[in-house]
Amino acid sequence: MNTPIRTHPRAHRPRLARFTALATAACLASVSLLATMPAAHAAGEAATTLPGTILHGGATNNHKTTVFAYVKAGEAFAATFGEHPGMDSRMTVTIIDPLGKVRQTSAPGGPVSLDTRIVADVDGVWAVTVEDPADIATNRPQFPGVTWKIAAEKNGVAIPGRVFSESLAFNTPTETTLSLFALTKTGGLYRETLRDYNGVDSTILVTNKGNVRSGDAACDPAYLSVPMPGSSESDGSGAAYEQPSSSATCAGLERYRLFLDQPAADLPSSSTNWADGRTTDTWVGATYTPPTISGLSFARSGTAGNAGTLTGTLDTQPGTVKLEIDADGDGVFDGPADVAQSVIVPQTGPFSFDWDGKNAAGDPVDALVASAFRTTLAHTNEAHFLRVDTEVSRGGIELLRLTGGSTNPSVVYFDDSRFTDTSAERYSNTSLHASGPGGIDSTGGVHRWAGDDTSANRSPNANTGTTGSWGDQRSIDDWTFGADSAVASVAIDPLTPHLSIEKHGTASASPLVAGSTIDYTVILTSDGTGDFTTTNPAEAVDHLDQGVLDKATLVDGSIRTTTGSATVDAQGRVVWNAGALPVGATSTLTFSVTVLPNDDPARANIVNTACVASAPHRPSTSEFGTDENPCATVPFTPPVPPTPAEPPLTPPTVPPTTPPATPPAPRTTPPGLAATGADNPLVMAGIATGTVLLGAAVVGLVALRRRRSDAATAASASPSGSSIPGSDTP
Repeated sequence: MNTPIRTHPRAHRPRLARFTALATAACLASVSLLATMPAAHAAGEAATTLPGTILHGGATNNHKTTVFAYVKAGEAFAATFGEHPGMDSRMTVTIIDPLGKVRQTSAPGGPVSLDTRIVADVDGVWAVTVEDPADIATNRPQFPGVTWKIAAEKNGVAIPGRVFSESLAFNTPTETTLSLFALTKTGGLYRETLRDYNGVDSTILVTNKGNVRSGDAACDPAYLSVPMPGSSESDGSGAAYEQPSSSATCAGLERYRLFLDQPAADLPSSSTNWADGRTTDTWVGATYTPPTISGLSFARSGTAGNAGTLTGTLDTQPGTVKLEIDADGDGVFDGPADVAQSVIVPQTGPFSFDWDGKNAAGDPVDALVASAFRTTLAHTNEAHFLRVDTEVSRGGIELLRLTGGSTNPSVVYFDDSRFTDTSAERYSNTSLHASGPGGIDSTGGVHRWAGDDTSANRSPNANTGTTGSWGDQRSIDDWTFGADSAVASVAIDPLTPHLSIEKHGTASASPLVAGSTIDYTVILTSDGTGDFTTTNPAEAVDHLDQGVLDKATLVDGSIRTTTGSATVDAQGRVVWNAGALPVGATSTLTFSVTVLPNDDPARANIVNTACVASAPHRPSTSEFGTDENPCATVPFTPPVPPTPAEPPLTPPTVPPTTPPATPPAPRTTPPGLAATGADNPLVMAGIATGTVLLGAAVVGLVALRRRRSDAATAASASPSGSSIPGSDTP
């Protein structure tokens, strides 16, 4: 939380007396004041100050106001600071170069008198800090602040659009008109004009948050004007709000750059050389790009319903993202069941929505319905212009949007309804306490108030929390935003439950005979994108009536399930309600049958099929179902004896064929020689004849020897020892 702007009226001494003294001093020194304060710059010239302002630290700025100037190498940084005439401010002014080196500082405790011009060595952001005295709470100067003038110069001429701040705390001895340009990080640009402005210790700043509620983790805008934290108004209710100054304590806070002129075209998008040493939020200039939304997607947090998170990315512009949900899937987003919500996305980059999966009536949206999301980015570059502790704003505020959209560029929004019941004793009022949801045109100045609406000429700077002007000890918020928009949509795919089925069996004997037992197992697996629920359960049917019960009987008490329950219907089927089955879960059914007597037990043929309940009975060729046929089949068919193999045929034996003899070719006798030996036919014939005769002789001789041998054998066997006639050996 910020340092309170004022912890107690005594902390700054009674401001009524001080304001009276100030008015007197202002009158006496008016000539001197006009002579010494910087004049408003002429058209075309660079603004180097805010005319009629006396710069100081300010409680909203934690008692230190910083003014920056972007200067290129070779250009010059120039600054002039002095005391307000007749007043001892006791401010401390310090000049720091882009590399963090202190180049000049005023004497502690004042008086302040600086007039410097330094040629820059590097491109970067210079800084001048103006700090309140450390004892300001107990020893406050009568009129704190210093006159000031800051510029980036080239050839001795101030360069327009180079000097800016993130929050300016100042005093204005007399009413003045101020004009500044607020630049956002993504190139949104607004011109702010404050006419007839007069503030004692007032602060002006522009952020994307404005006033926020203390302790709000999201640090969202309150969209209200509120009492300052230290005000006693409404029993100190301003302590419930703050004007954040750091993203470290306010998530997503962007402090816009308040330029004295329209930002220079040659400003870089960022600089690594900042006098305050920052390494984040180093942007300097920015170019506007219309908004876009990309990467829109939705992820459910589970498979039981539609609750989940929508994510996307704001590519070029921050803003407010409106989410619309077509909960009933009818194609429109504004029906009675449809949902709408918004989230402020203060910076470009990712955003997200959490949805509970319920419709506008708070009922869960049917996950089987194809719903859709639509996101619309609007209110781009939302800018909150705060006038803090501004006693007089007689000419009001005028805002002009210079980028982003073609609708009314001067529209402004505000809501002072917080003050309705606490303003009865205020010296002045504003004609309109709220702009309404459509805003109002600010051309010429709106949301204005005087110091005193009566002729009593009372001091607007009462500091009591109950009296004083409309703006005294209050933080007045006026906001606006770009008119460009972007739209992106994404469908929500319905959740689709899906079952896979498988079936297995084990027999106690093979082949099956009377009394054999078959144990069956059926398994269901939830493998879709959505869960089965009690209202949409996982179900299957085991068709015992088809191919089992005519040959076997169900064993009593054998049915078991891991989820749900199973019963036998009138047809003899096992009807299984497995109940709720989340994605990825399985459920198992088991039971047994006993084979009945059969005229031909060896030929018992039992085929059992189980199917997902929604599918017809259609036996499968597999124990696993498919999407085409979500049935699983287990057959028990006895083996068929193999047919003996026929012996191989033996081919008939074919006698070898003797090739015909080829007669030898006749030899040729050389001329002059007689034929001899084998060359003579007569010789060859004689040899053949001789061979035949020799063979006959041999045969005869053998026969004669055999006869003699036989005769001798017979004689030796005769009792008389007589010889067998004719057996004598010659």
